[in-house]
Amino acid sequence: MDLAERVSSEALRARLAQLCDDDPGTLVLSWMLGPSGLLVWAQSAALARNPEFRECIPPIPPPELRGITASPEEEVFLWSGLVDLDQFLGIYERVRATTTSAKTRVLDFACGCGRLSRYLNDLDSVEAVGLDANPRLVAWCQDNLKRVRTLVNPLQPPMPLPDASIDLAYSLSLFTHLSEEVTKQWFADLARVLVRGGTLLVTTHGAQALSIIRGSSVHRELFDLDEKAADDLIYRLPNEGFLYRRCNPDVLAMANVGSDYGYSFIDEKYIASTWNDGQFEVIEHLPGGLRGWQDIVVLRRL
Repeated sequence: MDLAERVSSEALRARLAQLCDDDPGTLVLSWMLGPSGLLVWAQSAALARNPEFRECIPPIPPPELRGITASPEEEVFLWSGLVDLDQFLGIYERVRATTTSAKTRVLDFACGCGRLSRYLNDLDSVEAVGLDANPRLVAWCQDNLKRVRTLVNPLQPPMPLPDASIDLAYSLSLFTHLSEEVTKQWFADLARVLVRGGTLLVTTHGAQALSIIRGSSVHRELFDLDEKAADDLIYRLPNEGFLYRRCNPDVLAMANVGSDYGYSFIDEKYIASTWNDGQFEVIEHLPGGLRGWQDIVVLRRL
């Protein structure tokens, strides 16, 4: 994993090397995972057994903040943020247009408490900004991720960024929660802040996510659906293209990002026909591309 190599400090590497010398189990793990895989382990799952590694990474948000936007377990929060950002940056390197910027200007749109942008904090090659509508999450990032400029985002456009100021914008699990009209509004504003030829990566709930929800009682409970309701969404999605269900009051209160927040499901054909709109070109659509769950849509600013 390239990102783990890039964000792991010399202090972390030294502690990890010492652990391999002292603990045969860790040495065997290093042989199994390889150098890069072992760094991923050190950045996430190893923290439970080796709390001294915490001194070598940015602070970890408290569980009540982690649970708002992701899994509250430390190991899952850290590992998923690392692998998701690594995938996004890999896609960007593959599809990006030539840029004259000294650093890649990256926007984490709906950054939460920094599950992904915490790793941007350690990259010298980027100039990072994070936006989120929840002031508590933004305040934590401002206090703890000093190299990421994190700002409170309004519930309606425009975002507090100048025109043509971003090379890469990504948004993980935001457009899985917005209505069709609000999605269109934010896409227009993302087109405003991206440079010509810039890249936009977003994740969506598609047919694969619905299939998983249909077969999993845990997911159905999370989405407040029974089997019949899930079947109905699966049937309707290809015909209607965009489906939206507003969250219940308890979820709205926890998210604290306004009342227009729910679960959206977007069909691949809808994306191909609607998001190729003169502002963006859909380059790729990766069903289940995000860890077999959400779809990844790759767009270029025209």
